[in-house]
Amino acid sequence: MKIYVCTKSVADTAATIKLVDDTHIQEDIKFIMNPYDELALEEALQLKEKAGEEAEVILVSYGNNSIGEVLLQGLAMGADRSIRINTTNLFNDHITIAAVLAAAIKKDGEPSIIFTGQHTIDVEGMQTAYRIAAELDLPIVSNIMKFEYNGDKVTVNREIEGGDKEVYEVSLPCVIAANRGLNEPRYPKLPARMQAKKKPVTVYEIADLGVDESSAVSLTKFILPPDKPPAKIIGGSPAEAARELVRVLKEEVRVL
Repeated sequence: MKIYVCTKSVADTAATIKLVDDTHIQEDIKFIMNPYDELALEEALQLKEKAGEEAEVILVSYGNNSIGEVLLQGLAMGADRSIRINTTNLFNDHITIAAVLAAAIKKDGEPSIIFTGQHTIDVEGMQTAYRIAAELDLPIVSNIMKFEYNGDKVTVNREIEGGDKEVYEVSLPCVIAANRGLNEPRYPKLPARMQAKKKPVTVYEIADLGVDESSAVSLTKFILPPDKPPAKIIGGSPAEAARELVRVLKEEVRVL
């Protein structure tokens, strides 16, 4: 059983983003595995534990030097090996990204199941998982909150609008997009990270995959969010403060 997990390197949400120019950010900030991909990887590792020794978890990532640390983290968590696809274009559209990831998976072997995150915390396009499934002509279920493996099929619960849940039974192979609440990802200790450095990493260039990397979307400009205004302290008696607060909300903030 080959279990593939597609992962992406994203800037740490605690990092301070600075622009080098209109289309580049400083790359000396900390990059992490996309949190939704961590959920996908954890579920893949739990599936491997249930399936036994015949199962293999393979990470697949597409990006620049920052994906090295992400792959190392995934290998330390328990993945068996990884596939790294190099690129200098960090802002390809979802069509291209999915085509590249799907091509790397096809070149490596026949997938039993492909896990992805529901979306990424940087772009939040929510398209890649669907497009990978389309590229490989596989069924997909997204927004997964519960996952059960039953041999040649899986049963999944997904959350829909209003907090309701849907239950699907899906035959393998398939694509599963993980959402929060599915599990609690494990965190590797130092010995596991040291062992991860010895695990196999297959490196592909775009030319190895026969995919056209030209993108239908081009990045024209980054714009940082404006600085937040300083906090406003409202004084006076409780009644005076309440009246002033209502006035500020109505006339200045305009939320009432």
